[in-house]
Amino acid sequence: MDAGRCESTHQGTVGTLSRAARVKVHADGSSEVYCSIMNRLILPGLVALIFSHTLLAQHVESASEWRELAKGIALARFPLQDAKPHEFVIVRVDPKVARLQLLAANDKRHAALTADEWAKQHDLNVVINAGMFELDHVTHTGLMKSQGGEVSGKLNNLYSSFAMFAPMNGKDPVFRIFDADTENDMAGLKETAFPGYQCVLQNLRLIKRPGENRWKPQPKAWSEAALGEDDQGRALLIFCGAGLAMFDFNERLLKLPIGVVAAQHLEGGPEASLHIRCGGFELKCMGSYETGFNENYDNKEYWPIPNVIGVKANP
Repeated sequence: MDAGRCESTHQGTVGTLSRAARVKVHADGSSEVYCSIMNRLILPGLVALIFSHTLLAQHVESASEWRELAKGIALARFPLQDAKPHEFVIVRVDPKVARLQLLAANDKRHAALTADEWAKQHDLNVVINAGMFELDHVTHTGLMKSQGGEVSGKLNNLYSSFAMFAPMNGKDPVFRIFDADTENDMAGLKETAFPGYQCVLQNLRLIKRPGENRWKPQPKAWSEAALGEDDQGRALLIFCGAGLAMFDFNERLLKLPIGVVAAQHLEGGPEASLHIRCGGFELKCMGSYETGFNENYDNKEYWPIPNVIGVKANP
């Protein structure tokens, strides 16, 4: 199960892109500092180099039926026909039934945890990254507000996607990914929408509503964890272990029968994590591949992460 690195158990049967820079430690004790891919991303509006890429229409992923794991939590898996055994793993959360949470180690007054540790320590059914973090291994790289307070109050003008959930009244959507294309858009959201939600998460945009791929073809690729919204207002927790460029990742995602209308990047490379534990079912998905940092699928362990999105099923 090394490729893509998803391991599932059911009743006992085995069934970064990151911060501004980070350190990779080798077996001999030596280390290297890597600059984040984020500093070299090809963003919309800039001149992009055009690279050849897979003819995606020839490799439409196989359909997968949704499997209900708990009330409001469903799982679907879509094998990549041209990159087996890799797959898209999608957890669909109905925020009106299951509880979405935003947790930060800083708020909880403990160190960064691995995804399975987050799930165990905070009694969560699903855990995924909440986004990239700074060199201090604590601070989110955009604006982040959790139930515990404002963890990072710094708007990032390069991040055009805002996920909001846990509204303070019954009038606002229970979960929504907002687009902000200008500084005025961001200022408007901060003034009007932010105060109405307990949880706000600003991240790099992947897909703009209502289903527009916002990336250009580029050579850098990585395993990916992402957050999406479907056409019914449900949250999509997305993982793909294959090393894909984000243009290709988005195109494949938009072709899946999941109704995705908006999505934001959470994490890439070995830090990308998705952990599921519902009843007797457990699924462990950890990323590995990242251009210029870890160009292989050898990672077999979760890496510690300071901020996570958690899902808790109602009894």
